[in-house]
Amino acid sequence: MRVADTPAVRKPFSDPDSRYDRYGSDVVVVEGRLYLGTHEGRLLCLDAATRERVWGFQSGDAVLAAPAVAGGRVVFGSFDGHVYALDAATGELRWKHDTGRPVVSTQPSRVTG
Repeated sequence: MRVADTPAVRKPFSDPDSRYDRYGSDVVVVEGRLYLGTHEGRLLCLDAATRERVWGFQSGDAVLAAPAVAGGRVVFGSFDGHVYALDAATGELRWKHDTGRPVVSTQPSRVTG
């Protein structure tokens, strides 16, 4: 199934404009729904059985990391420097936080000092 309108164009790590996006977003499966991000900046929710789109949300830039789903919310980061929280049932924006930098990883970072 194709989820993006155009193929992703990846630049080598040596290119100053590289986004270090060697891979796309992982797919998260929760209660019969698939959640995934696209290089076009969308977070998609699909029905796991039919693969039909339930909803889609457009962020400001690529969604490269896997979303987290818990407590009726889908939380994900975007290359636009924001973390978003959506209603898992409807895809409606609940809140958005400006991180000041692109969010490209699902791994927590350690803050020291």
